[in-house]
Amino acid sequence: MDPVVTGRVPEAVRDRGNAVLKEIGSSPSELINAAYDYVIRERRLPKAVDLPDAGARTLTEAQAAELLSFMKRVRVEVPSEWDGVTFDELFDPGMRS
Repeated sequence: MDPVVTGRVPEAVRDRGNAVLKEIGSSPSELINAAYDYVIRERRLPKAVDLPDAGARTLTEAQAAELLSFMKRVRVEVPSEWDGVTFDELFDPGMRS
């Protein structure tokens, strides 16, 4: 049997972490093993990733060009019967055939 490792974390962190681990089909043991593997391989603790705040983003020129190219590839032409029809009218049950 493998040895047991214990550590202290705030209860709220443990509960939230366990909920996420359950969502992704993992366990605290898998998390601890992954953390040890990381420390052994990288010889340092993992750093928290700083995520940008929610809200407006500014795209680089390359990102804007890539997004525009993607949108052109996935765009579907609108049927001519929809000309002059509002979004709400399209989804009005009385308009459906």
